Amino acid sequence: MFAQKKYVTWLALFFFIISTIWFYNHSLANNEESYHKIGRGLFYLKEVFETVSRNYVDELDPEVLSKAAIEGMLEDFDPY
Repeated sequence: MFAQKKYVTWLALFFFIISTIWFYNHSLANNEESYHKIGRGLFYLKEVFETVSRNYVDELDPEVLSKAAIEGMLEDFDPY
């Protein structure tokens, strides 16, 4: 009886460890994909900043342009 409980405990511990490792690896893969998407978005944002800075008639303040971009992104999320 005691050996059976010990076996069940070890089996439960084994499945817990395996599932923890699987979930950890799965979450890392999702993070890598998210970081890749963020990097790609920042690349496009940089390209737009450079194009606007080169081709706009007046000189632009990069800080003002960055704040306007951030405000525009956040405005899309929640109107309040």
